[in-house]
Amino acid sequence: MRVLAATFGAAAALVTATSAFALDGQAGAFVAPQISTLGLGVEAGYRINDHVGVRGSGNFFRLNRSIDVDGIDYSGKATLKSFGATADVFPFGGGFHVSGGLRLNYNDIDLAAAPGGPITIGGTTYTPAQAGSLSGKVDFKRVAPYLGIGWMGSLLSPNLHFGADLGVMFQGSPRVSLQSNSRFVSPADLERERADIADELRPYRFYPVVSVSVGYRF
Repeated sequence: MRVLAATFGAAAALVTATSAFALDGQAGAFVAPQISTLGLGVEAGYRINDHVGVRGSGNFFRLNRSIDVDGIDYSGKATLKSFGATADVFPFGGGFHVSGGLRLNYNDIDLAAAPGGPITIGGTTYTPAQAGSLSGKVDFKRVAPYLGIGWMGSLLSPNLHFGADLGVMFQGSPRVSLQSNSRFVSPADLERERADIADELRPYRFYPVVSVSVGYRF
């Protein structure tokens, strides 16, 4: 949570600082590479008039991260992949905007654990030979609403686009599957462990979106 708070704070400071040497938004189209907590990507948009604009984007990234649940260390391979359409409202006619839209959400995590010592699965302790290896998958609802705020416009030059956004993608509670390759692990224990993993990842139903893009305005 500290990392997320610091990221949001840095992005907000960037928007504030940039507005001091940027031109207010103008009608027209743009295309821009994007760095985001959704992954690396590209966004394109069109500002229809002083108060309304539309955007589309696609983002992708892969990362490895371990997850500890009930003393079991799972290696996690996360894939961030999503595509979105957003409507922007500029209430003051400048660069500040309020945004809403939908994303096709293909974010998922592959989980794997091969314990080297006794572990507890669903309240029962198993030896490594009894536990075998565990594998699972985490995903979220496919269509996720998005809400956010941000700033966009020309940076230094009318043809240099800059955009920054802070928002939330509502991807719902994680859907978790879990299996063991051992016949000694009871289905009831696996189900309890699966529920514990889902509870551990539940905060990610509200996925924070922080993005910055710099590109070309037509």
